[in-house]
Amino acid sequence: MYNFFVFLHVLGAIGLGYYLILPLLMRNITKLTGQALESYLTGLFGTSRIAQYLLVIQLLTGGYMMSMNDYTVAWMISSIGFFLVAAAISGIMNKAMKTTIKDIKAGGSGEAQLSSIRLFSIIVSISMLIVIYFMMYPMYG
Repeated sequence: MYNFFVFLHVLGAIGLGYYLILPLLMRNITKLTGQALESYLTGLFGTSRIAQYLLVIQLLTGGYMMSMNDYTVAWMISSIGFFLVAAAISGIMNKAMKTTIKDIKAGGSGEAQLSSIRLFSIIVSISMLIVIYFMMYPMYG
């Protein structure tokens, strides 16, 4: 059973690589307008929604694997904390993407949220890098 959870956890980690490349995907988003911006954001939003489901899988499988080993309390709190930061910011970013898409469909420019979406993508990426560091170098008790 443990090996199956490890397998699911690794698959989820591969999918969450999306958050690592997201700032690169957002780098030229201010150059797009109208239908092109809407289409691009719709694709990013859909992929980000899938990544959020993967975050849930990561939380469940990681929690199971964490319960099977002897880690320090500080490591557990830190790793879960940064993981939840990444999940929360990605949710806020998705809300901003959804609002921007609706604004463009209503005839607006959608530019009001673009800078915050780019900032959130950078924060999520940094948070995921920190989580990866904590997962690669766990502290045992």
